[in-house]
Amino acid sequence: MAGLPFVTPLVGGGDQQFQPIHADDLAETVARCLSDPALAARRWTPSARKRSPCAKSSSGRVTGWICRRRDRFTCLCFSSGWHARVGDLVGSGPLRTTALVQLEYGNVSDAAAFERAIGFRPRTMTAAFEAAPSHVQDRWHARLYFLRPVLTVMLSLLWLGSGIAGLFNPPQNADAVIAGLGVPASFIPTVRYGLCVLDFALGAAVAIGRSWRALGLLQICVVAIYTIGLTWVMPNLWADGYGPLLKNLPILAAIAVWTALQDDR
Repeated sequence: MAGLPFVTPLVGGGDQQFQPIHADDLAETVARCLSDPALAARRWTPSARKRSPCAKSSSGRVTGWICRRRDRFTCLCFSSGWHARVGDLVGSGPLRTTALVQLEYGNVSDAAAFERAIGFRPRTMTAAFEAAPSHVQDRWHARLYFLRPVLTVMLSLLWLGSGIAGLFNPPQNADAVIAGLGVPASFIPTVRYGLCVLDFALGAAVAIGRSWRALGLLQICVVAIYTIGLTWVMPNLWADGYGPLLKNLPILAAIAVWTALQDDR
Protein backbone atom coordinates (compact mmCIF):
# COMPACT_ATOMS: atom_id res chain seq x y z
CA MET A 1 0.00 0.00 0.00
CA ALA A 2 2.99 2.29 0.47
CA GLY A 3 3.52 2.12 -3.30
CA LEU A 4 0.17 3.72 -4.07
CA PRO A 5 0.31 7.29 -5.37
CA PHE A 6 -0.80 10.31 -3.33
CA VAL A 7 -2.00 8.47 -0.20
CA THR A 8 -1.15 5.46 1.92
CA PRO A 9 -4.33 3.69 3.11
CA LEU A 10 -4.36 2.65 6.76
CA VAL A 11 -6.53 0.10 8.51
CA GLY A 12 -8.86 1.48 11.16
CA GLY A 13 -7.59 4.59 12.92
CA GLY A 14 -4.00 3.74 12.09
CA ASP A 15 -2.85 4.00 15.71
CA GLN A 16 -2.38 0.29 16.45
CA GLN A 17 0.82 -0.32 18.43
CA PHE A 18 3.24 -3.00 17.37
CA GLN A 19 6.88 -4.00 17.67
CA PRO A 20 8.06 -5.91 14.60
CA ILE A 21 11.07 -8.22 14.85
CA HIS A 22 13.29 -9.01 11.89
CA ALA A 23 13.05 -12.57 10.56
CA ASP A 24 16.79 -13.08 11.00
CA ASP A 25 16.58 -12.01 14.65
CA LEU A 26 13.66 -14.36 15.20
CA ALA A 27 15.71 -17.19 13.66
CA GLU A 28 18.61 -16.30 15.96
CA THR A 29 16.21 -16.42 18.92
CA VAL A 30 15.04 -19.92 17.96
CA ALA A 31 18.63 -21.10 17.48
CA ARG A 32 19.66 -19.84 20.93
CA CYS A 33 16.63 -21.44 22.57
CA LEU A 34 17.49 -24.78 20.98
CA SER A 35 21.18 -24.64 21.89
CA ASP A 36 21.04 -23.21 25.47
CA PRO A 37 19.44 -25.50 28.10
CA ALA A 38 18.98 -22.49 30.40
CA LEU A 39 16.39 -21.13 27.96
CA ALA A 40 14.26 -24.27 27.98
CA ALA A 41 10.67 -24.18 29.26
CA ARG A 42 10.56 -20.39 29.35
CA ARG A 43 8.20 -18.07 27.52
CA TRP A 44 8.73 -14.67 25.91
CA THR A 45 7.23 -12.59 23.16
CA PRO A 46 10.06 -11.86 20.69
CA SER A 47 10.05 -8.24 19.55
CA ALA A 48 12.27 -5.28 18.90
CA ARG A 49 12.47 -2.59 21.55
CA LYS A 50 11.01 0.32 19.62
CA ARG A 51 7.22 0.58 19.88
CA SER A 52 5.40 2.81 17.44
CA PRO A 53 1.98 3.49 15.91
CA CYS A 54 1.34 1.78 12.61
CA ALA A 55 0.23 4.98 10.87
CA LYS A 56 2.80 7.53 11.91
CA SER A 57 5.88 5.37 11.97
CA SER A 58 5.83 1.95 10.35
CA SER A 59 3.93 2.85 7.17
CA GLY A 60 6.04 5.97 6.82
CA ARG A 61 9.23 3.92 7.09
CA VAL A 62 8.06 1.50 4.42
CA THR A 63 7.04 4.40 2.22
CA GLY A 64 10.46 5.97 2.59
CA TRP A 65 12.17 2.64 2.02
CA ILE A 66 10.70 2.32 -1.46
CA CYS A 67 11.63 5.96 -2.21
CA ARG A 68 8.12 7.37 -2.32
CA ARG A 69 8.20 9.71 0.64
CA ARG A 70 4.85 11.16 1.63
CA ASP A 71 3.11 12.18 4.82
CA ARG A 72 -0.48 11.88 3.58
CA PHE A 73 -2.50 8.98 4.94
CA THR A 74 -6.06 7.82 4.43
CA CYS A 75 -7.73 5.85 7.24
CA LEU A 76 -10.08 3.06 6.23
CA CYS A 77 -11.73 3.02 9.64
CA PHE A 78 -15.25 2.56 8.23
CA SER A 79 -14.46 0.13 5.40
CA SER A 80 -11.69 -2.12 6.70
CA GLY A 81 -14.21 -4.68 7.98
CA TRP A 82 -15.81 -5.39 4.65
CA HIS A 83 -12.40 -5.23 2.95
CA ALA A 84 -11.32 -8.08 5.23
CA ARG A 85 -14.48 -10.07 4.49
CA VAL A 86 -13.87 -9.65 0.76
CA GLY A 87 -10.35 -10.97 1.31
CA ASP A 88 -11.81 -14.00 3.10
CA LEU A 89 -14.18 -14.69 0.21
CA VAL A 90 -11.66 -14.36 -2.64
CA GLY A 91 -8.94 -16.16 -0.73
CA SER A 92 -6.18 -13.67 -1.57
CA GLY A 93 -4.92 -10.25 -0.64
CA PRO A 94 -3.13 -8.82 2.40
CA LEU A 95 -6.21 -8.11 4.54
CA ARG A 96 -8.28 -10.93 6.07
CA THR A 97 -10.59 -10.97 9.05
CA THR A 98 -8.07 -12.82 11.22
CA ALA A 99 -5.32 -10.34 10.34
CA LEU A 100 -7.63 -7.41 11.10
CA VAL A 101 -8.57 -8.80 14.52
CA GLN A 102 -4.91 -9.46 15.31
CA LEU A 103 -3.92 -5.96 14.21
CA GLU A 104 -6.62 -4.30 16.32
CA TYR A 105 -5.65 -6.47 19.32
CA GLY A 106 -2.13 -5.03 19.23
CA ASN A 107 1.34 -6.53 19.15
CA VAL A 108 3.49 -5.18 21.97
CA SER A 109 5.52 -6.76 24.73
CA ASP A 110 8.28 -6.20 27.28
CA ALA A 111 11.16 -6.11 24.83
CA ALA A 112 13.76 -5.27 27.52
CA ALA A 113 13.03 -8.46 29.45
CA PHE A 114 13.23 -10.47 26.25
CA GLU A 115 16.61 -8.93 25.37
CA ARG A 116 18.06 -9.69 28.81
CA ALA A 117 16.95 -13.29 28.63
CA ILE A 118 18.00 -14.03 25.07
CA GLY A 119 21.31 -12.16 25.21
CA PHE A 120 21.11 -9.80 22.23
CA ARG A 121 19.11 -6.79 21.04
CA PRO A 122 16.99 -7.30 17.91
CA ARG A 123 17.36 -4.62 15.30
CA THR A 124 14.71 -1.98 14.81
CA MET A 125 12.73 -1.55 11.59
CA THR A 126 14.73 1.59 10.78
CA ALA A 127 18.03 -0.24 11.24
CA ALA A 128 16.82 -3.14 9.12
CA PHE A 129 15.82 -0.84 6.27
CA GLU A 130 19.11 1.06 6.48
CA ALA A 131 21.04 -2.20 6.28
CA ALA A 132 19.07 -3.43 3.25
CA PRO A 133 18.17 -0.52 0.93
CA SER A 134 15.37 -1.16 -1.52
CA HIS A 135 16.24 -2.26 -5.03
CA VAL A 136 14.42 -1.67 -8.27
CA GLN A 137 12.58 -4.98 -7.94
CA ASP A 138 11.22 -3.89 -4.55
CA ARG A 139 9.91 -0.64 -6.00
CA TRP A 140 8.46 -2.39 -9.05
CA HIS A 141 6.71 -4.94 -6.85
CA ALA A 142 5.19 -2.25 -4.65
CA ARG A 143 3.97 -0.16 -7.56
CA LEU A 144 2.69 -3.08 -9.63
CA TYR A 145 0.96 -4.92 -6.79
CA PHE A 146 -2.35 -3.14 -7.26
CA LEU A 147 -1.87 -2.56 -10.99
CA ARG A 148 -1.94 -6.31 -11.65
CA PRO A 149 -5.60 -6.75 -10.62
CA VAL A 150 -6.49 -3.55 -12.50
CA LEU A 151 -4.86 -4.95 -15.63
CA THR A 152 -6.67 -8.25 -15.11
CA VAL A 153 -10.02 -6.49 -14.90
CA MET A 154 -9.30 -4.36 -17.98
CA LEU A 155 -8.26 -7.34 -20.11
CA SER A 156 -11.25 -9.35 -18.94
CA LEU A 157 -13.62 -6.49 -19.80
CA LEU A 158 -11.91 -6.07 -23.18
CA TRP A 159 -12.56 -9.69 -24.17
CA LEU A 160 -16.02 -9.87 -22.63
CA GLY A 161 -17.07 -6.60 -24.25
CA SER A 162 -15.70 -7.69 -27.60
CA GLY A 163 -17.61 -10.96 -27.45
CA ILE A 164 -20.88 -9.38 -26.37
CA ALA A 165 -20.65 -6.55 -28.91
CA GLY A 166 -19.85 -9.01 -31.67
CA LEU A 167 -22.92 -11.08 -30.83
CA PHE A 168 -25.45 -8.29 -30.49
CA ASN A 169 -23.95 -5.49 -32.58
CA PRO A 170 -21.51 -6.95 -35.13
CA PRO A 171 -19.62 -4.60 -37.48
CA GLN A 172 -21.34 -4.05 -40.81
CA ASN A 173 -18.39 -5.44 -42.75
CA ALA A 174 -17.75 -8.42 -40.46
CA ASP A 175 -19.05 -10.97 -42.97
CA ALA A 176 -17.05 -9.36 -45.78
CA VAL A 177 -13.86 -9.58 -43.73
CA ILE A 178 -14.45 -13.25 -42.95
CA ALA A 179 -15.23 -13.95 -46.60
CA GLY A 180 -12.01 -12.18 -47.59
CA LEU A 181 -10.11 -14.77 -45.59
CA GLY A 182 -11.44 -17.51 -47.85
CA VAL A 183 -14.19 -18.82 -45.60
CA PRO A 184 -17.12 -20.35 -47.59
CA ALA A 185 -20.33 -18.32 -47.39
CA SER A 186 -22.20 -21.12 -45.62
CA PHE A 187 -19.70 -21.08 -42.76
CA ILE A 188 -19.45 -17.31 -42.29
CA PRO A 189 -22.15 -17.04 -39.56
CA THR A 190 -20.63 -19.99 -37.71
CA VAL A 191 -17.16 -18.42 -37.79
CA ARG A 192 -18.48 -15.03 -36.70
CA TYR A 193 -20.39 -16.42 -33.75
CA GLY A 194 -17.52 -18.74 -32.90
CA LEU A 195 -15.10 -15.81 -32.69
CA CYS A 196 -17.51 -13.98 -30.39
CA VAL A 197 -17.78 -17.01 -28.14
CA LEU A 198 -13.98 -17.29 -28.14
CA ASP A 199 -13.62 -13.67 -27.03
CA PHE A 200 -16.19 -14.14 -24.28
CA ALA A 201 -14.48 -17.34 -23.10
CA LEU A 202 -11.12 -15.57 -22.95
CA GLY A 203 -12.64 -12.79 -20.86
CA ALA A 204 -14.11 -15.29 -18.42
CA ALA A 205 -10.85 -17.23 -18.25
CA VAL A 206 -8.85 -14.07 -17.50
CA ALA A 207 -11.28 -13.21 -14.71
CA ILE A 208 -10.94 -16.70 -13.22
CA GLY A 209 -7.15 -16.61 -13.54
CA ARG A 210 -6.34 -20.27 -14.11
CA SER A 211 -3.41 -21.58 -16.21
CA TRP A 212 -2.08 -18.07 -16.74
CA ARG A 213 0.88 -19.10 -18.92
CA ALA A 214 -1.28 -20.88 -21.47
CA LEU A 215 -3.92 -18.18 -21.21
CA GLY A 216 -1.41 -15.40 -21.84
CA LEU A 217 -0.01 -17.19 -24.87
CA LEU A 218 -3.52 -17.87 -26.17
CA GLN A 219 -4.48 -14.20 -25.86
CA ILE A 220 -1.36 -13.12 -27.72
CA CYS A 221 -2.01 -15.65 -30.46
CA VAL A 222 -5.65 -14.59 -30.87
CA VAL A 223 -4.81 -10.87 -31.06
CA ALA A 224 -1.96 -11.61 -33.47
CA ILE A 225 -4.25 -13.71 -35.71
CA TYR A 226 -6.91 -10.99 -35.68
CA THR A 227 -4.27 -8.41 -36.60
CA ILE A 228 -2.75 -10.49 -39.39
CA GLY A 229 -6.17 -11.41 -40.79
CA LEU A 230 -7.40 -7.81 -40.86
CA THR A 231 -4.11 -6.68 -42.36
CA TRP A 232 -4.54 -9.26 -45.13
CA VAL A 233 -8.11 -8.22 -45.94
CA MET A 234 -8.08 -4.51 -45.08
CA PRO A 235 -4.51 -3.17 -44.88
CA ASN A 236 -5.85 0.36 -45.03
CA LEU A 237 -6.95 0.00 -41.40
CA TRP A 238 -3.37 0.71 -40.36
CA ALA A 239 -3.82 4.25 -41.65
CA ASP A 240 -7.31 4.68 -40.19
CA GLY A 241 -7.63 7.72 -37.96
CA TYR A 242 -9.16 5.68 -35.13
CA GLY A 243 -6.24 3.25 -35.19
CA PRO A 244 -8.21 -0.03 -35.03
CA LEU A 245 -5.09 -2.07 -35.80
CA LEU A 246 -2.54 0.18 -34.12
CA LYS A 247 -4.40 -0.32 -30.84
CA ASN A 248 -3.62 -4.02 -31.03
CA LEU A 249 0.07 -3.28 -30.43
CA PRO A 250 -0.37 -1.86 -26.89
CA ILE A 251 -2.92 -4.60 -26.23
CA LEU A 252 -0.28 -7.20 -27.09
CA ALA A 253 2.17 -5.43 -24.77
CA ALA A 254 -0.44 -5.31 -21.99
CA ILE A 255 -1.10 -9.04 -22.33
CA ALA A 256 2.63 -9.77 -22.19
CA VAL A 257 3.00 -7.65 -19.03
CA TRP A 258 -0.07 -9.31 -17.49
CA THR A 259 1.39 -12.74 -18.17
CA ALA A 260 4.71 -11.80 -16.58
CA LEU A 261 3.01 -10.39 -13.48
CA GLN A 262 1.09 -13.60 -12.77
CA ASP A 263 4.23 -15.46 -11.64
CA ASP A 264 4.18 -14.59 -7.92
CA ARG A 265 5.87 -17.66 -6.49
